[in-house]
Amino acid sequence: MTYCIQNIRPSHDGEKVELQVEARDGNHRERRDLCLASEFFLGLSLPTSLSAPMETEQETVERLDYLSALTDAIGKGLNLLSFSDNTEKGLKNKLIQRGCHRDAAEEAAAYLRRKGFIREESQAEMLVLSLAMKKWYGEARIRQELFTKGFDPAVIARALEETEADYPLACAKRIESMGGLSLFAEQKSRIKTMASLSRYGFSYDVIRDAIRILKEQK
Repeated sequence: MTYCIQNIRPSHDGEKVELQVEARDGNHRERRDLCLASEFFLGLSLPTSLSAPMETEQETVERLDYLSALTDAIGKGLNLLSFSDNTEKGLKNKLIQRGCHRDAAEEAAAYLRRKGFIREESQAEMLVLSLAMKKWYGEARIRQELFTKGFDPAVIARALEETEADYPLACAKRIESMGGLSLFAEQKSRIKTMASLSRYGFSYDVIRDAIRILKEQK
């Protein structure tokens, strides 16, 4: 099998480079049209244009093929991010679902995070506040929710530490929505209510503070 680059030309106002690669095996020929981001192409030590076809190695063609797949995955990733925020893990999974090779999807998601298109830290902090004050979730439930959404455990820990969510107030709101202080009047109801609040992520100390808030409001 011999490999030959037939053509190299810039495209998309210089942001990308298009190549035509041909593989030959006897009388059989296969041509592929590839498109690479210019920043990837410049690291390959290839000429920016050709006056005649250039023979190359299989390793070079495989690298070109991968970088073309990576460029495509980055483009798809940017399109997804234009519609909604994503974590790095979440974006990788969506790219795989859309037909991108796993390695290219993973590298594309990491690339977009490095470039600032994915801001997991700020996303996590906003979600902590939203889940606490709008959904009335406690810290343990919020941790679980963020992990399910694909946030890195270290990002989750920092967001919970740095975000000033009022968990006793959130718990008080949750208790009110469930029926108020009367839920604690009888032992059976109290046990059931405490178990439910625990599932929403509230600790015993937070529940106690929430009850105090509700009593002070009466």
